[in-house]
Amino acid sequence: MSSTTLATSLDDSSTSGYSLSGSYQLAIAVCVLSVISVCLRFWSRKIVPTISIGADDWVALGAVVCNIGITALGLSSYVDNLGSHMKFVSAPDITELMQKLWAMGLLLVFSISFSKISVLIYY
Repeated sequence: MSSTTLATSLDDSSTSGYSLSGSYQLAIAVCVLSVISVCLRFWSRKIVPTISIGADDWVALGAVVCNIGITALGLSSYVDNLGSHMKFVSAPDITELMQKLWAMGLLLVFSISFSKISVLIYY
């Protein structure tokens, strides 16, 4: 799918009555911020000679990988009319959306667990 088609499908409010572009932008911003924060965490551990990269850093990296997966599934769900009224979504699309929501829920559990474990290992 081209970027023009993606932008059109996200900004097209003719089928659902509202636009998902704000949600799309927020999901990307949160994902980028989490990646930047973990990259800065690894970078800071590299420049300070007395502190080495520990298990807490690697577990935090696992949480970011799960977060990237959640964002990717969420964005693909937006394109597939997640959040639209039921009458605008076909039956096969509903099945696919439910599968994506299940996977997002599973990734969310792992992401939160990795984040909490990272904090516990740090102390």
